[in-house]
Amino acid sequence: MGLIPDMGGAIAFRELMRQDHTLEMAMTAKVIDCEKAKEYGLVTKIAEDPFARAYELALECINRSPDILAANKKLYHNTWWSTPGRALALETWYQIKVMMGKNQRVAVKRERNPEDKPDYINRQFK
Repeated sequence: MGLIPDMGGAIAFRELMRQDHTLEMAMTAKVIDCEKAKEYGLVTKIAEDPFARAYELALECINRSPDILAANKKLYHNTWWSTPGRALALETWYQIKVMMGKNQRVAVKRERNPEDKPDYINRQFK
């Protein structure tokens, strides 16, 4: 038995994995362990306690400007497969929007004086 990709897998796998690995998995339906999945580019990290690692990552993010988080997410979602010109234009535009926002000033204050951490305001970046 083998597997035929579904839900755009033929597109996603070609961007994540080498063709020989993809073909082997599809043709054999072989179950692979986490080490092999990382080697093949299917997972980014391996953790003994995935929930704890995800929680640590969430804590790292929560201490960052909500506008920076939103801008980065939007930038990479909108430019990952775009032309270089579009990517650079959006990068510049998002930089300007973030730099002009109040949360950027809060982030600078928090970085300069870790003992006095003013709260971020609700995300302004849309």
